[in-house]
Amino acid sequence: MSPKSPGLRTGIPLLLVSLAAVAVAGFWLAGGDAHPIGGAPWRDSNEEIADGDDNLTRGPGGDVRSSRFEELVPRGQVLVGRVEDPAGDPLPGSSIRCALYAGESTFGQPRRETEIVSDENGEFSIRFPGGSGTWMLTMAATLEGYICEPQSVGLLPGRPITSARLVAHPLDITRSIRIVDSGGLAVPEARITIEQAKLETPTDLEGRAQVKLSSSFGAVWVSVAADGMGNVTRRIAPWSGTGPQEMEIVLRPGRSVAGIVRDPDGKVLHDVVVRHVGWLELRTTTAADGRYRITGIPDRRRQSLTFRKPGYLPATRVAHPTGHDVNLDVSLERGVNVCGVVRGPDDEPLGGALVTVGRNRVVGRSRGTTDEQGRFCIPAPRRGRLTMRVSYPQHVPDLREIDITTGMHELAIRLVEGSSVGGRVLDEESRPIEGAAVSAFLDRPFDLGLFTETGPDGHWLLEGVPGGELKIRVDEYGYLSETKTVNVGRRNVDVILVRAGSFDGRVVDGDGQPVTRFRVVLSPASDGSGVKRPRRVPTTWKSPGHLFEDAEGRFSSGRTPLDPGRGYRIEVTADDYATGVIPLYVPSIHPRNAPVRIQLRSGAALAGRITDAQGDPVAGAIVAPRETFPTGPGDPDHGPQTFTDRNGRYLLAGLRIGPVDIEARHPDYLPSRRSSVTRAGRVLIEDLLLIGAGSIRVRIDAKDRKSFRSRLVVEPIGSSTGRRREIDVGKDGIVRVPWLATGMWRVSLSSSHPGLDGMKASVEVVKGVEQPVLFDPGDLTCMVLGSVTIDGSPATRPVDITLERVDDQGIRTRAGNVRTRPGGTFTFRSLEPARYVFEASLQVSGQRRSGSITIRLEPGETPVTLALKTR
Repeated sequence: MSPKSPGLRTGIPLLLVSLAAVAVAGFWLAGGDAHPIGGAPWRDSNEEIADGDDNLTRGPGGDVRSSRFEELVPRGQVLVGRVEDPAGDPLPGSSIRCALYAGESTFGQPRRETEIVSDENGEFSIRFPGGSGTWMLTMAATLEGYICEPQSVGLLPGRPITSARLVAHPLDITRSIRIVDSGGLAVPEARITIEQAKLETPTDLEGRAQVKLSSSFGAVWVSVAADGMGNVTRRIAPWSGTGPQEMEIVLRPGRSVAGIVRDPDGKVLHDVVVRHVGWLELRTTTAADGRYRITGIPDRRRQSLTFRKPGYLPATRVAHPTGHDVNLDVSLERGVNVCGVVRGPDDEPLGGALVTVGRNRVVGRSRGTTDEQGRFCIPAPRRGRLTMRVSYPQHVPDLREIDITTGMHELAIRLVEGSSVGGRVLDEESRPIEGAAVSAFLDRPFDLGLFTETGPDGHWLLEGVPGGELKIRVDEYGYLSETKTVNVGRRNVDVILVRAGSFDGRVVDGDGQPVTRFRVVLSPASDGSGVKRPRRVPTTWKSPGHLFEDAEGRFSSGRTPLDPGRGYRIEVTADDYATGVIPLYVPSIHPRNAPVRIQLRSGAALAGRITDAQGDPVAGAIVAPRETFPTGPGDPDHGPQTFTDRNGRYLLAGLRIGPVDIEARHPDYLPSRRSSVTRAGRVLIEDLLLIGAGSIRVRIDAKDRKSFRSRLVVEPIGSSTGRRREIDVGKDGIVRVPWLATGMWRVSLSSSHPGLDGMKASVEVVKGVEQPVLFDPGDLTCMVLGSVTIDGSPATRPVDITLERVDDQGIRTRAGNVRTRPGGTFTFRSLEPARYVFEASLQVSGQRRSGSITIRLEPGETPVTLALKTR
């Protein structure tokens, strides 16, 4: 029997896993030879390049371009495309990069890639080898002076796509971009890259660059990088005629993470893909010696890196903020495969079914598709209990829990045809909302993996859903998410979305005149406000904030969704003004909040240089008013703040006039404070000195940590500087002590645990290093190996023994009881060192026989003989 072929999946899988838009228009037919997918760049757009004997596709110079892959789309299927400008004129000589992905989306790494060039008519063609299943093809054209949005098309055996149209937009306008650091100082030689156009523009000495844009294409995503700074990704649009004409992007200090990747036997692993997890697309691969290095990672917050290599379990590691480059060595475990076969309701194999294995909502997952016999074999992302989901168009997804240990038997999965549900998404005024994301789930959001988007009229339709009741979730930026329980089969389910919380207002000076250029910063309100903190603050609204330029001083949150009923702090900063603050702003829905008015007063600024004890500049230190810092380690989430540049310089603006206490912090140094008196219109110079410091991490490795209390004492030894600290140890037994001056320190422990009390350790604190200290009392429990005798002979019948603990005042406390085994033996385990009383009594032949013994138990095994005699 021949396998079934899936239909093209519509909806938003691509929206959720790729920035590439699914758009194909202007279809036409063409004949002739076609470029095979997997070939190398070639001047003849229809030339076919042969594979070598080593199963690798090679270019004109013999260099390997890509490896051959096994599952392919139907043999002989040809796609003919054309690259043209918005007016429809052909663009010859365009380089088209094609990538083929297994399954229904462009998630993960492509199975095959190639690059071809359009001919004199702007046309190109691709012929695909054999196989079956669901595939996605992405195409992106690059041509100097143009920008093209990548296009994605579904490739299906039963529904061939034979043509595609790529529109390249001319870069005909420019916009001025200025790159500055957190203190507003220019960042020269920063690199602004438009990925879609492969265009990089450097900044000049003033931090400015004229970035080429397209009036017909619209906004683009750019990455900004500079030496010693963290990379950022921003959206740049042509100037609309309102707001700031020059766009300003702020960079903060960055760092690099480097290390070596090995296997469980300690051998280095090459070609491991290392990727930074986040909005930034930072990735690299390990070299032949297993080494890797990623630069431009934003500092001062935890950063996650993923490590992937075929045949090994993926690993995620966290690089903690240190203020300097991080060394992170990783060991990968050997992988485990999940294999099986997928069949339909009539027992026919389903080729092209998508199999996903991961945790919870199948996040951090591995994906693969079944071949034409319905078989799959994909690597598990980790060991332990995982969720597996198998989906196929118009069939109910199969969800099951699997336990990955050392291997699995082949799984047999049978899918059944599903039902459908549909309706509309409307706003509060019954207007349709286009582009809203609609998903169906049973127990947890997104567990079924069924998604779609609303059309221009707000309509949506989900197919392949299970029967009965299920939940529909609708998400759209700027609106509150809505979840609704519906009956499957309905096509008239209307979901009403309510706009999220927002704010708007004006900024004026002391005379009531508008301030025309300013930044607005959002942060959680203080814990003492009595209002719940927001679940998250959008990144673009965190310090240094959102830039506004308006002749009337107006500002608003736009479509940025704010949590209703949660407390926010709104700050406004502007040159020559002190920071204006609304300490508590609570967005409401009914009624909406009234516009706010923020009046700024004249402000002042401090500038200076921060150095260490040797006079060297300290880069990446944060400077802010002392009261804005948290009590322990951490950066302020509100108020004026800035970072030192590579020369240790800083400029802290937005300060109030009068006395101010400032503080400088860096993970490798002790905090430094300075009091000053600011004046209007003047920039005072305040230099600070930082003293090198490190930290210690104390871990108490003892059983039953919750049953005893411990207190840690840390004090300097000899010539080391610093103050004595006393810290209570929590239930987890871990204490981190920051900000210790370099030198020798003594760590001592007082505890109610007899094995821990009085333990001490000496440790050398090194600048920028967290030194581990372990207190391990060993096995300090007592074990009793006892026996019972009756009138001098071993007991032959069961005897109940009670155990009581005796304190220093002679007060007894019940500690346990046990019955003797055959032969009169008994055991008590895991007793704490102390005095104990063992007692027992027994009625034998009408006479009472009893006995007791008091003994102090010490760690280890103690033999005890309890003699019962006639009393």
